[in-house]
Amino acid sequence: MKLKILLIFVLTFLSCKSFSQSNFRRWSVGVTGGMTIDNMDFRFDNPLGADYPNATKKFETNKGSIFGIVADYNITPYISTGLYLSKADLKNGRDAYGRMYKSDVTTIELKGSVVVGQFFKYDVDNWLLLLKNFYGGIGVGYVTGKNNVGDFPGVKGTPFTRQHIHDQGQSTFKGITMPLEVGYHVNFFDDYDEIRHVLSINYRTNFSTTDDINGYSDDLSTGLQNLFKDTYSSLNLTYKYHF
Repeated sequence: MKLKILLIFVLTFLSCKSFSQSNFRRWSVGVTGGMTIDNMDFRFDNPLGADYPNATKKFETNKGSIFGIVADYNITPYISTGLYLSKADLKNGRDAYGRMYKSDVTTIELKGSVVVGQFFKYDVDNWLLLLKNFYGGIGVGYVTGKNNVGDFPGVKGTPFTRQHIHDQGQSTFKGITMPLEVGYHVNFFDDYDEIRHVLSINYRTNFSTTDDINGYSDDLSTGLQNLFKDTYSSLNLTYKYHF
């Protein structure tokens, strides 16, 4: 008899838990926009051989814009996977070597994210509630685009041209990208106490397999410094509608 009562209790608990997990909207679509930040290997610290030793980096020197659309499938109220398509403008310079560029970047990514609330008890009711809506995400995708940097030779010091014969940069590019994202959600509920609208602020960094986003790619075999593949970040505001 006691075993039957225990079994009924466990089944009832699991049913309630399952209901709380399933009473949410599975799909969401949204738009996102913000500011891009060039994280590439431009120099402003008066290095040896600098053509422009007084080159300074201001706030707007390496800032551009980004706009994207996103479609997600919500596995649980706190775990989602989906597609992200974005168009971005990147820029930087002039740096100490006289380099400048502007680039148009398109990415399509498959991504997943987890909200901290996935690891909380449902009845948490204290200051930890402030942490429930932080989230992190990772993805993989394809990046392509073009920049306005021309081939060497060019007039020395002229913006938008590669500066020496050992620069192997290209004006078009394509490659794999791996985005990492952290952010915070603000949820808005409907009359059924389900999430209907979400406003988020997030910071993303895209690591790519191409070295041509900025149009400059020095040949390492000549002893020139070229530390890493092209990387950029963005600070975004995102709106999603759940249905």
